[in-house]
Amino acid sequence: MKSILDEILSSLKKSKNLVIISAILFLIAFILGVFLTLNEEIFEIHKSHLFSYYTNIFCEEKLGVKILFTRIINSALILLLVALLSLNKYTFYLIFVVLFYRGFILGLACKLFISELLVLGAITFAFLVLIQAVFITISIIVYISLTYKKVEKIDNCAINLVIKSYITSLIIAILGCIIEFIFIITLFRPLNFYF
Repeated sequence: MKSILDEILSSLKKSKNLVIISAILFLIAFILGVFLTLNEEIFEIHKSHLFSYYTNIFCEEKLGVKILFTRIINSALILLLVALLSLNKYTFYLIFVVLFYRGFILGLACKLFISELLVLGAITFAFLVLIQAVFITISIIVYISLTYKKVEKIDNCAINLVIKSYITSLIIAILGCIIEFIFIITLFRPLNFYF
């Protein structure tokens, strides 16, 4: 475990500029998501997804474990897309499009949560959506830092490196899913019961 952590930290240090660029790209996308105005039809679609998400979090009939596994599967699929894009140096840079899109959607979610649900929306966003999104984003950035140098040197990334980087990044994303699950079960659902 320690060697994996050392390898992650080492790769993040070696590709510090790439990590900074990735973080800035994500933040710019987040800000655009918060401040750009969508047409009413698209806004209503996202609003219905927001209320569906919100209802699932607080609905006692919806098993918390089902929410956890849904998040893990979503994280695994996002990271699978990133892994597939990293197989070739010509498609590798499309990972930044995925990162930008995730930032934009997170900014839009922030805007929706706060504008529609006010204080409770801000709290829900900060403790559930943001935490998990940050962990997935970190896992994508870790994946980029682990594979970037190898992809640049050859036309195709070694499959062993892709698998190892995928598993490492997935563990980070799953940690975010577990933290979200703990907040749902120990904090949000009990508070909802009393208020």
